[in-house]
Amino acid sequence: MKTLLYDKIAQDLEDKIRSGFFPENTKLPSERDLSNEYQVSRTVIREALKLLIEKNLVSNHPGKGNYVCHPCEDSLGNHFESFLDFKGIPLSDLIDAREELEIIIGKRAIQHVSCKPLKELERLYEDMEASMNDSVLYNEYDYQFHLKLADCSQNETLKILFLSFYSITGKNIFSSVTNKFETRKHAQLEHYHMLCALKTRSPRNMTKAIQEHMNCIREHIQT
Repeated sequence: MKTLLYDKIAQDLEDKIRSGFFPENTKLPSERDLSNEYQVSRTVIREALKLLIEKNLVSNHPGKGNYVCHPCEDSLGNHFESFLDFKGIPLSDLIDAREELEIIIGKRAIQHVSCKPLKELERLYEDMEASMNDSVLYNEYDYQFHLKLADCSQNETLKILFLSFYSITGKNIFSSVTNKFETRKHAQLEHYHMLCALKTRSPRNMTKAIQEHMNCIREHIQT
């Protein structure tokens, strides 16, 4: 398949961005300068820049020019959510997928967790315990707990996937689930079982704790 000219230019600019030749927040050369550099029309340059904008590697500021940016976790979650919404993926499928993802994360965390991050997870558990009467604060500590667990997996891809799923099934749905004190008590017990599974290096107990944790969300959306 023949590669279009603007694809080649976009790839060359992307390579320069990733290598640090064009650092983050740097203004790119003007369309005219890029046109002269690559010996193509400004229309071709615009098409190349569009591809970089779609990848969140460049942002356009009207009247100011094009600036280098790096894809952030929130933007990935937003794109992911838009795609799933467009496809009409049912929420139950998303929760099933998040459960499987967190089980993988939990099992890897058991393999890789060390003393320091385990202490941090224990501290977050204590913070959740102390904020049982404040659902907003509890939800924030819950998010940090699961994010730290993803960190313990020592796999950046799994962490990014977790953030994407959490942006859909966590911030809105799970926060409404834990508005009830009784639900927070159940969630806290599951967090305790996750900690115990980490300490005893038990994949089976980790799987069971995560499944019970996600069943809480399932019960909520079915009511």
